[in-house]
Amino acid sequence: MHSMNSQFCSCFVPYFLQHGIATQPQTKVLLVMKFKFDWTEKISGSVEIEAESGRHAEEIFNSMTRSDLLEKSDELRSQGVGIDFIDNRLSGMVTHQEWQSDWRMSDEEWEFWFNVTPDRI
Repeated sequence: MHSMNSQFCSCFVPYFLQHGIATQPQTKVLLVMKFKFDWTEKISGSVEIEAESGRHAEEIFNSMTRSDLLEKSDELRSQGVGIDFIDNRLSGMVTHQEWQSDWRMSDEEWEFWFNVTPDRI
């Protein structure tokens, strides 16, 4: 990894110097990557509805949006949010368990691998 890192640095130093990035220590280049999280959550709640009949109450309930249900419920219970999959150009689509075991990297490691082009791997 060190040889790839030093090759990476030596290749891009002229670019940074040419564009004045290295001469401005207060300037920090922020890298932004996209991560897609597929998640699930089981929520249950309790909502009271005033209506003329049970059929009418059920119609009102069925017409309520998820936001309405969350807002108007007296009691909400959640079993927590679970991450199913994470998708990123570096990791590809991985399960949460694979993410925890294989992709827990420091910010510096993410930055390094973000900048490595596929032909250098």
